[in-house]
Amino acid sequence: METRIFRVPGENGGNERNSGFAEGKVSCSVMQNRPAKVTFLYKSDNKGTPQFGLIAEEVAKVNPDLVVRDDKGEIYTVRYEGVNAMLLNEFLKEHHKVQELETGMTALIARVKEQASQIQKG
Repeated sequence: METRIFRVPGENGGNERNSGFAEGKVSCSVMQNRPAKVTFLYKSDNKGTPQFGLIAEEVAKVNPDLVVRDDKGEIYTVRYEGVNAMLLNEFLKEHHKVQELETGMTALIARVKEQASQIQKG
């Protein structure tokens, strides 16, 4: 894990032109050589509340539609509402798979019990 100084969107979500950026310490956790998330502290936050986010450039590699670009076409931020919706959708798909597997497992267990009973009778 490494710590660097980054320019991060300010608390009000403003842009660089209206000084909405704050210097923040960012700790990058790297999974498979890719920074997956960042944690940072706003200088203006007296309580030192950790903030969490994703690195927009890494998100863009996975799905370019999940980032916002500035007037120059450079990556500006992550569309978290899109990430949240996508994660919920993926969670629901996986949940459905688990339910199907549980149903299948229950049927298999019943069948094995039935076969064991038949073997003991035979």
